Amino acid sequence: MWNFTKSDKHFFTPDQRAQCEALFEAILPGSETNPGARDAGAVEYIDSLLTMTHETYFDIPNLQKLYPAGLAAIDAAANAQFGRSVTQVAIEQVASLLQQMKDGKLAGSMPTADQMKFFTNVRAQCLEGCFGDPRWGGNKNGVMWRWYGWIVQAEPFQRTTLAPQKLPIKRRAAAKKPAARKSRRPRV
Repeated sequence: MWNFTKSDKHFFTPDQRAQCEALFEAILPGSETNPGARDAGAVEYIDSLLTMTHETYFDIPNLQKLYPAGLAAIDAAANAQFGRSVTQVAIEQVASLLQQMKDGKLAGSMPTADQMKFFTNVRAQCLEGCFGDPRWGGNKNGVMWRWYGWIVQAEPFQRTTLAPQKLPIKRRAAAKKPAARKSRRPRV
């Protein structure tokens, strides 16, 4: 079995991280009674993934180029259309920018095919970060699993109570080593 070791490194700058978080929250918004991408810490998943190499996932080098370009393009479009950064506009405006990007019609310098590729990746990695195994950095404390009732009984979500808890999953006990056999050879 492959043991995943999460790095303490970050790929995103603080601004890029905030931009990505705004996009993720527009894709899967939360409320007081249902967790969203921010509650799940989904951006931590992609931020960690992008610090890895192609040995972890073959497309990481391409994603390492695509994310900074895509985040810059959508932030520039937010500034052009709304006069503010993507991190400062309403969630509906972020959703509008994402729709334009999905259609390849976001004004700016990013080619149409790259816009569509970026949108597809952002959407997929948001969902992976929300619903994937918490060991990968997202789905913090299994918040989505607990809310949906996967692995454990479904729990109602309250932002103030559910997010900090941990999943009540029993870890497999480490395999016990067999006791050393005593030699039955007579001593000489």
